[in-house]
Amino acid sequence: MKLPSIVRSRHLLITIMTVATVAVLMSGEGSAGIQGTGRSLAVSFGRITATGGLTVDDVEYNVSQAQVEIDGRAGKANQLQVGQLVRVEGVLTGPASGAANQVTYSSDVVGPISQVDLSAGAFTVLGQTVKVDGTTLFGDGIQPASLAGLRVGTNVEVSAFVTASGELAASRVDLQAAGTALQIKGAVEDLDTGAMTFQINNLRIDYSQASVDGQLANASTATVSADEYPAAGTLHVTRVQVSSGLGGTAGEKGRLEGLITSVSSGGAFYVGDQLVVTDANTHLVLHGHALTPNLPVRIQGSFNAAGGLVAKSVVSSPTTP
Repeated sequence: MKLPSIVRSRHLLITIMTVATVAVLMSGEGSAGIQGTGRSLAVSFGRITATGGLTVDDVEYNVSQAQVEIDGRAGKANQLQVGQLVRVEGVLTGPASGAANQVTYSSDVVGPISQVDLSAGAFTVLGQTVKVDGTTLFGDGIQPASLAGLRVGTNVEVSAFVTASGELAASRVDLQAAGTALQIKGAVEDLDTGAMTFQINNLRIDYSQASVDGQLANASTATVSADEYPAAGTLHVTRVQVSSGLGGTAGEKGRLEGLITSVSSGGAFYVGDQLVVTDANTHLVLHGHALTPNLPVRIQGSFNAAGGLVAKSVVSSPTTP
């Protein structure tokens, strides 16, 4: 069924990620300055906690000169909302201040709700399971401002952390107008380059008629757009954008907020598709927890030449169950 033709304020993208996240907020501890100014290049990704400027992971960014991209299109800083997860490029001018050059927001899923499960604290959009909890924010028009305010058939936009199982832990849920383009964010699975299909959790993606930006591979992260609802369990998309990690370069600082999605050997783990490396100099504040999947963490460090985030500190939430 073709979506209604309307002017779309946001392009619904489907981003394929290895982890949910989870929400990832990154900033590093590299010593590289900008031509002796004492400022450090930084890449951050995490949850907006205040607007006006833009506060992410306790750093307030000046966004007066920043380019803002919202779901693949040019936007404005005042369109961003508390609870949304954003990637910020810029400079850190102090322990809690910075100046943003680029702010990017991409919805994790946009589309109609197909199921609401009050007992499980979850709802389903385009085959993606979205979990809500006491930290989830609900936008205007959702009454009551909780899972009970959502209905099957309602179009929503979700910004979320990806979990180790690929589910979405919602940070913010907003209503979307009927006819808004569809979007999902998730990890590529079961890639078939001959049939030009892959899987995002419970949804099959057909990219045979899509423009593809980047190299598709299993476990890669991709953003996919569609103008039609799924047919027979398959979404025929018009655009696929592939990404890997936060894109930090050697020496840049990084700040990361999110859920651990997998743990490797030698003190390495992933938050979403971003590799985090710990070493003898990493300060761990885990409040009695181990570095295990789905542990919420906040990380500060710097990027190495391979794009990994070498952690100076890893802090878990003291209220983690």
